[in-house]
Amino acid sequence: MSDDTNHPVALVTGAAGGQGWAITKRLRAEGFSVAACDRRIGELGTAVEELGDDAVLALELDVTSPAQWRAAVDRVVERFGALSTLVNNAGVLHRASLEEETPEGFENSWRVNCLGAFLGIRAA
Repeated sequence: MSDDTNHPVALVTGAAGGQGWAITKRLRAEGFSVAACDRRIGELGTAVEELGDDAVLALELDVTSPAQWRAAVDRVVERFGALSTLVNNAGVLHRASLEEETPEGFENSWRVNCLGAFLGIRAA
C-alpha cells in the first residue's frame, strides 16, 4: 500500500458478517483502506479472501482485550500508514429478564458493548 498518510483508513469491528461486513464493503467502495476485525477470524478471513482486495485486511480482534486492540492498531498503521476512522460496530445482543439475568451474562454484554468501544477509542 502507498505511504501516503492522507488516504482514509478505517478499522471496523464486528466485521465478520451482517452490518459490520456491509460497513467494510461500503467504506472500501468509498476509497478507504479497511482493517476488518472480528473474533471470528475464520469467517472473516474467508470473506476478505473472496473479496480479493489487498486494501482490505482481516484481523482477529477480541474487543475486550487491550493487548489485542494495541496489536490491531499497530498492524493497521504498519500496513496502511495511518488510521483515520474507527467504527466500533462489534456488539452482542443479550436478552434476559431481571430475574433470569446472571452477573456473568450482564458482564459479558457490558464488556463487549461498552468496554470494547472504550478500549477501541483509547487504542486508536
